[in-house]
Amino acid sequence: MNSITINISEAKTNLSKYANLVKKGKTVILVNRNIPFAQIIPLAKTPDALAQKRKSMMGALKGEVVIVGDVNAPLTKVELGDWYNGKLNL
Repeated sequence: MNSITINISEAKTNLSKYANLVKKGKTVILVNRNIPFAQIIPLAKTPDALAQKRKSMMGALKGEVVIVGDVNAPLTKVELGDWYNGKLNL
């Protein structure tokens, strides 16, 4: 596996050391009291690859989501009641 696990205090003390490892392709997993909470991963090698990834994420649901009706129209009293679980006094 191409990752290392370090405690947060170690990361604070030697951040530049671990930043250089990330630049070389390693993944750094941060733990606090032996519980992992974050990972630092290298970015894509080229800006074009990163831009392509973002573009594919933006269009991931194209053709999958259908909006029916006017989403800007005000809610009816019944819809408002449903929205507030019947706790709205109108």
